[in-house]
Amino acid sequence: MRQWTALAITLTTGIALAACTGQDGSKSDDGAANGAPTAASEAGGEAAGGGGTGAEAGGDATAAATAEVGSDAVSGGRTDTGEVIAVVNGEAISLGEFQRQAFDTQRYFVDQGGIDPNTEDGQKQLLFLRRQVLSDMINQTLIEQAATELGITASDEEIQASLQKYIDELGGEDKFEQSLADTGSTREQVTEMERASIIGTKMLDQIAGDVPTTAEFVHARHILCKSADVCQDALLRLEGGEDFTAVAKEVSEDPTTRDRGGDLDWVTRGMLPSQQLEDALFALEPGTRSNVVQTDFGFHVIELIERDPERALDEAQRTRLKEKKLIAWQDERRKAAKIEIMVEDLKDAADPVPAGTTPSGT
Repeated sequence: MRQWTALAITLTTGIALAACTGQDGSKSDDGAANGAPTAASEAGGEAAGGGGTGAEAGGDATAAATAEVGSDAVSGGRTDTGEVIAVVNGEAISLGEFQRQAFDTQRYFVDQGGIDPNTEDGQKQLLFLRRQVLSDMINQTLIEQAATELGITASDEEIQASLQKYIDELGGEDKFEQSLADTGSTREQVTEMERASIIGTKMLDQIAGDVPTTAEFVHARHILCKSADVCQDALLRLEGGEDFTAVAKEVSEDPTTRDRGGDLDWVTRGMLPSQQLEDALFALEPGTRSNVVQTDFGFHVIELIERDPERALDEAQRTRLKEKKLIAWQDERRKAAKIEIMVEDLKDAADPVPAGTTPSGT
């Protein structure tokens, strides 16, 4: 069963989970974790997984975890719409819908073997996933509220056309009905997800539709260190004639670029999560190297290889720039919003999700 989430484009649950637990995350070129459900792919896109039956241990564990959250939430509060898990600007988020999405997400990761629910670490990871699901639902609510303010809607014709496309992709009505049975979903729920997906896509265009098709790019490489002293030693080695690639592979703490000698590839402003790193990159001239530079991620030695004042943005790069604009927009909406979460251990879901866990934005 495909699923949609509030953030049209953002850090996926798989990558965030890996950062939370110290595991390596698998990533595709466009920044999405391969196969991870619910944690935000491009609005209107689809994520693999979430369907099928869980392993017995996984199913029991995720069901128990969700039931525990449900019990706490029921005691936490109600609105006229029934049991709620959170309230965003006076609008309730349904406990039942949260339980369904949390169960699907947890079951997927347990089934894939990425989480052992019978361990303490596994339980921490399941809690992280529940927080991520609720965070996504809060973002979806904020998007829907903004869409209402702007008069953005999804017509019945758009919804039915999108639903029919999905049914056709599955292989027809019989396969669709089987998918509903397998996942315990209803046609009404899928129709609602199609509606939310259409609105999400329209809002993405509204928020980030002005991303350009060309921009100034630089091709750079860097060495990331935990301390200034380590970076200073690396800089002295480079000034002594040692190869940058070799030193980066030996010294750099950036797991994304280390194995390729610190190569950041071609980047433009807005593609990296660190403004300080971007400023340092763009201040260099081709063929020059920085002194030790401090950013939010640590200390760097940076070398600019080449510059292109007007390079075409490919679709993946435009997507990353849209992501950054969308995250900034949502951060502002969250700051201005009144968000109440009824369960104590889920209250972190009210905080924005970070845009990246390494200087290269992954």
